[in-house]
Amino acid sequence: RLFQALLTALHKHGKHRRKKDVDLIVECTARLAAFGGGKASGGRGDLPGLDSRSHRDLCRVMTYVEAEAGDTIVELGDVADGFYIILEGTCGLQSANHAAKHRPKASEYRPATSVTKNAAEKPASLFSEGDAVGLSDCARDGIWLHTVIATSHAILLFVSLTGEPGSHAIT
Repeated sequence: RLFQALLTALHKHGKHRRKKDVDLIVECTARLAAFGGGKASGGRGDLPGLDSRSHRDLCRVMTYVEAEAGDTIVELGDVADGFYIILEGTCGLQSANHAAKHRPKASEYRPATSVTKNAAEKPASLFSEGDAVGLSDCARDGIWLHTVIATSHAILLFVSLTGEPGSHAIT
């Protein structure tokens, strides 16, 4: 029930989110590893030093994104205008070398959980619930250094670095 209320709040455009919507998003995202919540992070998340006001500001502009296994979230060379936080599911990060040699189409990609004869098709890194994807290790000088692909059905929160709520087309 709480998760459904969170999804309802996230589906609203940032301009139309009421205080109670933002309060709910803040409460739920505070539990995620990216924000220092959960046992896995040990209290240190991907967003160190984020004060409560900045956390709230991010929650105002987060955009709900849903992807199916095999969907490309971002491609190597795309403009890095934000980052993603995985709310549910998993995403794989392909190394720049692998992505340059083989950019799979959604129909070609095999989730990391499937058996594959070609080990090169497996993601270099796997991100799961609570992880932030697209911070310093994934992007540099405003450009994505890797291709990120959903390895299962995934619900993501896109956080725009421009401060504007946006929507991203998943391919």
